[in-house]
Amino acid sequence: METIKWRAGEFFNPMLNKQQKLAVKRILSGECRPTPYILFGPPGTGKTITVVEAILQIHFTLPDSRILVCAPSNAATDLICLRLHQSNLLKPGAMVRVNATCRSTEQIDDIVKPYCKDGDDIWKAVWFRIIITTCSSAGMFYQTGTRLGHFTHVILDEAGQASEPESLIPIGLISEVNGQIVLVGDPKQLGPLIKSRIAVAFGLNISLLERLISREMYLRDEDAFSADGAYNPLLGKETREGHSPSWFNPTEAVQVMQYCCHLAKNESIAVSVTDIGVITPYRKQVEKIKFLLRSIDLSDIKVGTVEEFQGQECMVTILSTVRSYEDTFAEEEYCLGFLSNPKRFNVAITRAKALLIVIGNPHLLVKNGIHEMTEWEV
Repeated sequence: METIKWRAGEFFNPMLNKQQKLAVKRILSGECRPTPYILFGPPGTGKTITVVEAILQIHFTLPDSRILVCAPSNAATDLICLRLHQSNLLKPGAMVRVNATCRSTEQIDDIVKPYCKDGDDIWKAVWFRIIITTCSSAGMFYQTGTRLGHFTHVILDEAGQASEPESLIPIGLISEVNGQIVLVGDPKQLGPLIKSRIAVAFGLNISLLERLISREMYLRDEDAFSADGAYNPLLGKETREGHSPSWFNPTEAVQVMQYCCHLAKNESIAVSVTDIGVITPYRKQVEKIKFLLRSIDLSDIKVGTVEEFQGQECMVTILSTVRSYEDTFAEEEYCLGFLSNPKRFNVAITRAKALLIVIGNPHLLVKNGIHEMTEWEV
C-alpha cells in the first residue's frame, strides 16, 4: 500500500547515509541533464539501496515521470524489482517487469512473477510508470513507436558489466534535451563479457560507465570540488581476462567441502547454507565441488564462477583458485587464469561480507594476483 504519511523532502529509507542522500537529491533535481549522472563504488557501499530510494523519490515527487530501469542481467534486474516490492510503497499497477519471450517462468522468483504478468503485453507495459527490464529487452519498446521523451528517466544498474551498445538500447529511448540518465556500477569490477577478439580490439570490452568516468568532466579535481570528494557533485557520486581451458583441483575441492561442513554443521558457528558462497574460475571445479557438497547434504550452498557472483554478496565466501603449478603452461596468458585480470579478481575477493577464505598456492597467488589487492581502493 502507498504510504499517506510521506511528505516531499523526506526519505523513505531512514538508513541512508549523508552521501547516499546527496546522490538521491542530485538525481531528483536533474541539474546535470542531459549529461549522465554516475553513481559508482565498490561492493557493499549501498548503491542498490540508493537506486531504490531514487526510483521511489522520482515516482512520488514527479507525478509525470516514467522510469525505465535496466541492468544487463536478469538477476540484477530482478533484484531491483524485488527491492521495490519490499518497500511496500507502490500501488498495484505502478511497476511492471518485462521479460524476454525466451525466459521460462521457472527462472523467475515467485515474488517477482506477479509483476511479470502485465509485462507479457509490451503495448500495455509501456504505460506503467516504473518499467524494469534488461538492457537488451528494452529494445522491444522501439516496436511500440514510443515517442522520444516518453521515458523521463533511464536508470542503468550494474552499468560496468554492460557493453556500450547494450547500454545505448535503453538510453536511446530518452530525450536528448531533458531526459535524466543514471549509470550505476563499479568500473573496477568485471567489464562486459565479449567473446569476439575483433570486438575487443575495437574497445567493446569497455563499458559506457568506464569510458565516461575517464572523461575530463568526471575526473577528480581536488581544487574545485574538495568539499564533495573531489568529484563534480552535479555529475558523479562515489559510494565508497585471460583465456584458459577448464581445470579442476580435487585436493582443493575436498578442502572446500571441509570448510563448508565446518561452517554449516558446527553448532558453535552455525552459518546458514544460504550465507555461504563458493567461487572458482573453472567449470570443472564447480562440478566437482557441487558433487562433494551434495554428498554431505549441503547442495543449497551456491557454487559458481566469478561471473555468476557479480552483483551478489555472501556472509562467507570461499575462493578456490584451482591452479597450483607455475609451469603447467609456458604461455603467460594462461598463468593462473582469472587472477591475471584485476577486474575479475576484484569481484572474486569482494563478495564476502564477513569472511573470505582463499584456497590456493600462495607463491603462485603472490606472483599472479594478490598484489592487485594493493591497487584496490576500499
